[in-house]
This record gives sequence, structure tokens and C-alpha cells, in this order.
Amino acid sequence: MKKKLMTMMIAGGLLISVTACSAVGNTAVATGTTATVTAASGSSTSTGSSKSTTGSTSGTTSSSASGTTSSSTVAVAASDMFTDRDKDASYDESTAAKINLSSITDSSYTISKEGTYILSGTYTGQIIVDVADTEKVQLVLDGVNITNKTDAAIYIKSGDKVFVTLKSGTKNTLTTSGTFVSSGTDNVDGVIFSKADLTLNGTGSLTISSTAHGIVSKDDLVITGGTYSITSVSKGISGKDSVRIADGTITIKAGTDGIHSENEEDLAKGFIYIGGGTITINAADDGIHANTRLNIAEGKINIASSVEGIEAQTVNISGGEVKVVSSDDGINATTPTSTVGNSTETPSVNISGGKVYVNAEGDGVDSNGNLFVSGGETYVSGPTRQGNGGLDYDGTAKITGGTFIITAVQGMDMNFGSESTQGSMLVNVSNQSKGTKVTISDSKGNVLATYTPDKAYSSLLISTAGMVKGETYTITAGSYTQEVTLDSLISGSGSGMGGGRGGMGGRRGAMGSTEGSTDSTTGDSLWRGGKSNGMMPPTDAEDGQMMPPPDAEEGQTGRGKGFNGERRRRGWNNDSTTNSSGTDSSTTTPTVPKAPSTAGSGA
Repeated sequence: MKKKLMTMMIAGGLLISVTACSAVGNTAVATGTTATVTAASGSSTSTGSSKSTTGSTSGTTSSSASGTTSSSTVAVAASDMFTDRDKDASYDESTAAKINLSSITDSSYTISKEGTYILSGTYTGQIIVDVADTEKVQLVLDGVNITNKTDAAIYIKSGDKVFVTLKSGTKNTLTTSGTFVSSGTDNVDGVIFSKADLTLNGTGSLTISSTAHGIVSKDDLVITGGTYSITSVSKGISGKDSVRIADGTITIKAGTDGIHSENEEDLAKGFIYIGGGTITINAADDGIHANTRLNIAEGKINIASSVEGIEAQTVNISGGEVKVVSSDDGINATTPTSTVGNSTETPSVNISGGKVYVNAEGDGVDSNGNLFVSGGETYVSGPTRQGNGGLDYDGTAKITGGTFIITAVQGMDMNFGSESTQGSMLVNVSNQSKGTKVTISDSKGNVLATYTPDKAYSSLLISTAGMVKGETYTITAGSYTQEVTLDSLISGSGSGMGGGRGGMGGRRGAMGSTEGSTDSTTGDSLWRGGKSNGMMPPTDAEDGQMMPPPDAEEGQTGRGKGFNGERRRRGWNNDSTTNSSGTDSSTTTPTVPKAPSTAGSGA
């Protein structure tokens, strides 16, 4: 339940693949998950679409009781994220300057005038772009192989905007093989390092290997095309102001975060927007991390391994396909840190479309604020250990549409709140093994939804179109069958799940205790007194108290600690390789380029 910030993502047709540099102790594969949603007979409620058709992402939240404000309606159009030139990889070869790098004997080559430059050949050294801050430069990579032992292969020192275009049909390689060495006031620590806005486009391929970060921009970082394979000891892709992805194929193997955006001086920046393509991530820390907003509007994203899969203050998913495997939280919304004061925006997870598959050993979906589900399909194979839950939130959880299914080993389970307009039930389904399909059917035998979890489970949270108050539904999990009548729209049911139907759902533990609830394996009484809230407390709780995780400090509950919590133990606020590449004791070290002892900071 580590609390860390998440990322805003881009809508479009991008194909991206990201791989992290260390094992995270979670070998489950999200791609094995299958799920089916069938429209309920006679129901006019939409089951939620799997992709956005509007080209924008949106999520609606409401003010919290604490007096802080949440984001109201978040709508981001792809046209606001990319310029026409970002997406245009063309150039006039007859007027471009052609540079054969193989003929250069100096240790660096500086471009000091605006224009288009076609680079080819093999070179040991550095390409520097140093033009006026009103000028633009286009670098066309035409089969280059550039290596630098102590610095960036391409260093954009000054300019308005630089375009790195991968020429069609070419293979390009950029490498930093040794320890990054700072020179003067510049702290360069990426194979491509830009102090100006940076756009990568084209249809060729680029392979990057780094002993620190892969691609870094201290302004906006945009990708609209190309095939990328990035292996880095620290972050794979990092944009201080934003990371925006519209198209391309990206594979990242990262020693910390796969894709990262953070600007501590400006809380309006530090976001990620993903609007297309295919993304595969293996990360030793977060798969995708944004300090403010993460918007996913389109594309295929596969975070194959991570500590936390997706993290941002506001996570908006309106389309695309997202798969996450994490050793801690799968999706996490939490408050960012800042040097200019704390944000007043309430963290939130907003799911309005797309298909989301999460396999998490921490909380499956965790919001330090609110959760709003209005569409799409979300399937979570939750934790198999106590102290975590498939769903965790601190504020409001409201579902008005879509399909939302969570399986977990019975423990710190939560349901949606009474503000919801679509039925939801939290039930005990006995002990089920990995791969046992769960099905919900209405009283006429119509199958409303099915899901095949990646891990063993004993509890089920399910909400889908067609679930209404007063109707009876049949839950089937393997040979186990249970009929549940929704006496209230938000219901808990089953042995050990609250001792009966009804209740408002909502928070864990402190929301109340259950009379007569027992441990399903020992028969021991769990909580004493109080009114049923339709949830199962942790097995070691007493008198309605929520127990902390085993590694929580005194005064901490089972909700984790926030962005700077000791539980992270990775120094994520400092981008230096030395401080940010550590992992939890439960993780192992990945096979990546060896981290230098004095790598620079500054993703």
C-alpha cells in the first residue's frame, strides 16, 4: 500500500513497450486474464466501452468533506497535446545539411544554427545543439551509432524546440557506457538530454542504453512515432513538465520508473498523457509515474512488472487497454510533494472507459482520495496477503456505470459507497484457486459478466450493468454457487463478509464492526459489536480497529504512508542514480547496465 504519485497519459495510436530493470517479486502475468461482459437483458444501462471515441479523456469528481478541492471535470483533447509539426516527420533532404559522423575526429560536434541536419555513421563523442531559444532544429537519424563514455550522446543545450526524427527503415543506436560526469553547472544524466522542448518522431528505430536515465527533457517530452528500445539504470523516459505520447512502439527496461514526469516548482505541470500505441513496461519502481495528472485515452499499455504500476495525483482512464502487474499497489492516486506548497486537489482515480487489468500484491486500486467509475471494464486480481485489499480509498467511491470486478484473498476489503447508482456486491466465495472463473448471472440465467483471475481468491467485489436493487443474482466460482439478493444497491454478502446483506459499504475497519463474523479457516470471532457494514475486517483486528501492515510504524494504519513514506525506501524525490535505484527488501536487482557510483541527477 505504498503511496506514490501517478502519471497523466496520452491519447492516440501509440505502440509502447516498457521494461524495468529489476524483479519485483511478482511473477504473475496479467496477460493470462480473461473477462467477458454481456449486456443484461432488458437493461438500458451501458456496460462501458473499451476505447474512447471522442479523442479526449475525462473524469468527474466532487469536493471532499475535508474542505480540500478535487478536480471537477477533467477533459484533455489530443489536439491540445500535439502540434502538427510534432506529428510531421517529413523534411526536405535537398536543403538539409548532411553530416557523416564517421569523419569527425573531435570529441564533440556542435550545431549552432536553426535548420535540418541528417546524421549518419558511427561516432564516439557527443552531438550538441546550442541555438537561440527562439530557434528550432530537426535532427534526422539515418543509421547512426553514437557512444559516449561519460556524457549524453545527444545534448540539447539551448533552443526553442528540437525534433529527433528516425528515418524510415533505419536502425539507430545511442549509448552512454560509463559514469556520467557533470561539467560546470550542467547536470546531464541521460543518453538524450534536452534543456528545451523535445519531440521524437519518424518510423525508424532507436536503441538506447544508459548507466543513468534514457531520454530526459527538462521541458516537454513528446513522442509521436518510431520504435524505441530503452535500457537504463534509472528512469527510462522522463519529462520535467510533461510526457506526451501519441504513437510509436516503446520498450523500456528501467532501474527505477519506466515513464516519469515531475515538476516540484509548478503544480500545473508534471503530467503524462498517452493517446495511442502499445506500451510494455518492466520497472524496478513505478511503471508510470506523474506528479500531477495521468491521462490514458488510447493505446495498449502493458506494465509487465513494477513495484507500483501507475501512480499520480489524478489518474484518468477513458480508453485503451491497460495491464498492470505490481508487487505493491496496481493503481495509486496520492498527493504530490512540491517546493511551492501543497496541492489542494483531492487525489482521485477516474475510470470512464477502456479495459483495465490489474494483478497486484498491494492494493489493486488505491486512492488517497476518491474513486469514480462511470464506464469501461476494470478487472483486478488482488492481494493474497493480509494488510492489503483489492480496493482502498479514503474519500468517496462511486460507481454509475461500467464493469468493475475485484478478487482477493479475504482481508481488508471495501465496497463502493452509497452515492453509487449501479448495484455492487461484496461477497465471500470460499477459497478458489488461481484461474477459477467467476460468473454473475441474473434471475433469468443471463450472464452479466465473467472474469478469470490470475491468483487465488476468496472474496469478490462485483458491479456491472444490470445490477439493480431488489433483484437476485447468482455468483458462480468453480463449483461454488451463491444466490445474492440486492436488498440495498450496495451490498455485502456471504460467510465472513459482514454476516448478512445490506449496509452502506465504504471504508475499511473503522467504519464499523460485524456481529458474529468469523475467520473462515479457524471459526474464531473477528470483530465484536456494531452494525454490519457488509465488509470483512482483517483477521487480527479487535473491537472494530483496522490493523496496520507488518512494516507500519507506530501510529500508522494499513493505508500506507504517502509519497515520502519510509516504506518506499527508494529516495524517489532525488533523481540521482545512487539514491533512486534502490529497491524494497522484497525485490531483487535486475540485469541492467551497472550503475555508476556518481551518476548525475535530473530527470
